[in-house]
This record gives sequence, C-alpha cells and structure tokens, in this order.
Amino acid sequence: MLDFPQEFFEEEVREGFTIDKTMKIFWSAEMEVLREVAEVCERHGLQWYAAYGTLLGAIRHEGYVPWDDDVDIWMKREDYDKFMKIAPKELPKGYIVESPLTERGYKEFHSCVFNGTTISVDEERLRNFHGCPFLVGVDIFPLDYLPDNEEERQGQKTIFYLLGLTAMLIRQEERTEEEEADLQDALDTIEEFCGVNLDRENQQGEKLISAVYKVANQLCTCYNENDGDYLVMYMDYAKWSHKIYKKEWFSEAVQQPFEGFLIPVPVGYDEVLKAIYGDYNVRYRTGTSHEYPLYGKQLRYLHEVVEGLEEKYARIDEVIAENKRKRMEESEA
Repeated sequence: MLDFPQEFFEEEVREGFTIDKTMKIFWSAEMEVLREVAEVCERHGLQWYAAYGTLLGAIRHEGYVPWDDDVDIWMKREDYDKFMKIAPKELPKGYIVESPLTERGYKEFHSCVFNGTTISVDEERLRNFHGCPFLVGVDIFPLDYLPDNEEERQGQKTIFYLLGLTAMLIRQEERTEEEEADLQDALDTIEEFCGVNLDRENQQGEKLISAVYKVANQLCTCYNENDGDYLVMYMDYAKWSHKIYKKEWFSEAVQQPFEGFLIPVPVGYDEVLKAIYGDYNVRYRTGTSHEYPLYGKQLRYLHEVVEGLEEKYARIDEVIAENKRKRMEESEA
C-alpha cells in the first residue's frame, strides 16, 4: 500500500483550482490501482508509460493536473496484449479488467482496470483505498505502428473511423430509420472488409460494441516495428491525425515524480506532449470526456442510499414509538 503523508489528503488550492478532500482520496485510490498494474508489468517485463493528462501532469505539475481526475497509461501492442492475458489472473481479488480482448468485454476500444464492480463501504475496501468507497480505475491505451505507405495509412484511418462511428451508432438508444440503415450498412462493411461475423442476432448493445472494438484491436496487429516509424493510438488517429508519435520517443522510459512517487514516461516526452497539446506549458482548463468529478454519479447514488436508510430508520423509530405508546395505554387501562 502506498504511503501518503497525512497532509496529502487535506483540501488544497493548486494554480487557483480547489482540490477537495474527496478528490484527494479518489486520487490516492487511483494510484493504488496503478500500483497493482505496475507490479504485474514489472513481474513480466512489460513496459508502460504515463499518457495524455497523466503525462502532462507528471511533466508540468509533478502530479495530477489540478483539474484532472483520472489516470491514463500507454502500452505498446505486444506488451498490451500480454497484459490483457495475464492481468485478470494476477491482479488482487476483486479487481476486474474490462477490455474487448477479455471475456468480460468493454464498450471502448481501450481497456480499464477497476478495483471492483461497484461502490463499497466494506471495511477492507476502505482500508485498502484510503477510505475511498468509489469504484476507481486506470485506463490503458494500446500504441500501434502506423505504416509508412501512405495508401495503407489512409486505409487504416478510414476503417478505424468507420469502426468508431459504428460504435457510436450502436450506443444511441433511439435511431431513426435512416440511422438504423446506416448502422446495418456499416456492420456489413466491417464484416466484409475484415472477414468476420459479428453475430448480430445474439450480440446487441454493449456486447456488439465490444465485438466491434475487438475487431479494431485485431486490425492493429497488421503492422509491426519494421513497417513504420510512428506509433499511434488508432482511435485517436482516426479523428485527430496530429496525434502521431515517432517510435524513438518511446524507445525507453524515464522516471518522473508524480504526487511524491515515480512513474515512467516516454524518453521523448517533450515531443509527445507537443504533438498532443502544442505549447503544453500554457495552462488552460478544458472539458473532459466525462463528468467532473469522475465519481459524481457514484457520490449522488451514495447520498440517495444514505437518505433512503435514514428514512427507513425514521419510520422504524416511529413504529417503535407508536407500539410503545399503545402498550402504555393498554397497561394504564
């Protein structure tokens, strides 16, 4: 278990942004999950790197970006695939790995390691995660090689854009007739182009999304280090062609301080961050792909449960008081 100084958990203002005690506890719980991921990687010689906002935080803040609330890491495809096979067996009891590459599946292209399946106030859970009752996780993104051949590169970009669009259409709870036709055409194209059967009759909703993203992950294995000089996270590249990284930037990892600990970052972190953010030393707050704070929905649910219990016990107290009053009246009579 990581040893945080007590002051870490105090409310703090960083760069004009207030980080409350709950977020500090959430951060510490995420880092416990990251520690378990790192230990699995170390045992099997797998390399991981801080990614996206986590990388930015490590370099610019030596910790979390103050207004960030999640942990992202990268692994090159070979290590990523090995991790997905090993992790479900080796992570501590209660941990789960959600990925289109595992039996559990996942409605995203990448994968995530979680410390459980739901909120828990179990004593052991709270003790292991610094008092955090929330479900917390670490997002793991695969890095794959981009072919040097421009025609093949554009082909990859087109098919990955189609795969992402298809997943988005499946997510829609309601679709017009035209959207439904577009979805079926897209699924037909994927099956024909990739030579797969998505079993649409038995796989719908999240299962079908996971099946689509499993195909996407399999397509990434078409190219290796000898085929190109760049690495990409393909679902990023399909939307943002500037997110492309020279493979030498990831030739090794260097250690960087992060909230009092050390985490590995790509040796070419400066070039990587410029490729993603441009001038990454300019501070500005942007929206995230999820609600902030990340645990917001869980916190509201927890409040609802507590309020429900309070109402339940209040009713019990009323019944007990009423029965006591009746017994007293009967005894007086």
